[in-house]
Amino acid sequence: MEFDETFMRDLEVYRQSAFARAKRQRYLTLLNPQPGEQILDLGCGSGEFCRALLPCVAPTGQITGLDNSPGAIRLAIKLAGEEGHPNLTFEHGSVHRKGPRCCNS
Repeated sequence: MEFDETFMRDLEVYRQSAFARAKRQRYLTLLNPQPGEQILDLGCGSGEFCRALLPCVAPTGQITGLDNSPGAIRLAIKLAGEEGHPNLTFEHGSVHRKGPRCCNS
């Protein structure tokens, strides 16, 4: 599914609602991110949760957002750039791997 910038910006507005802020706070409480941690957000969308996590891992932590939608990543980079977060990066990609998985036991 490809999300265009208009849709992603609408989601950004929704994420400022009281319900969405409370939900985000519950996630932050459960995750309990600490300064210096490195966190990978899979399916980061426009990067709103990444931006919320960043102050929790500051000043030396790193947040990386990954999303399969190029449009979402473009917007995430744009929004992060507007807010100036050097410890926040976004990558376009999929969490699904092709081929067999291997594990060493």
